[in-house]
Amino acid sequence: MSIGYISRTWKRAQTVNFTIPYLRIPLLLMVQSTDDAKVIHGKIERMNNANVTIGVLSNSVFSDFASDKLPKAHKVNFRYRGELLEALQEKKVNAIIVDGDLLKEFYREHPEQIIAFTPIPIENYFDPIAIPVSYNNPKLHAWLNVILDTLVHTKTIQRDHDQYFPKGDLT
Repeated sequence: MSIGYISRTWKRAQTVNFTIPYLRIPLLLMVQSTDDAKVIHGKIERMNNANVTIGVLSNSVFSDFASDKLPKAHKVNFRYRGELLEALQEKKVNAIIVDGDLLKEFYREHPEQIIAFTPIPIENYFDPIAIPVSYNNPKLHAWLNVILDTLVHTKTIQRDHDQYFPKGDLT
């Protein structure tokens, strides 16, 4: 068994039995400049029109969010995180949907880009991170849920996560 950083999505849940989420990472809309951010002014609905192109990672919670909440916008799928960020840099898309960890990772690797992008928090939407378990192993699934429930309620996972992805004013 391996434990990784895997988002719970509807498509994946049809194949594996996910545990309870052990981490919920906030979703963000990243735009190229502060001018675009002023147009949106915290209202994600303003991106829901046919003139807007949104970049997302294929088969991700970001893609699901764009399909559900921004159906009028043109959605462009990317296979890799680097392609997604490059598309925003090159203005191939108006915005991208990412999570707070991806944003922090990007800013750590490209600190000069902090002024180039404006992250806009998407209120009440999170990337739920969980462990996939085979449907053929209900005992393992139950055991992991008991362990994760304890770790989540004692904030152990959140503390360890914050150690490697420190909170800041990036999200």
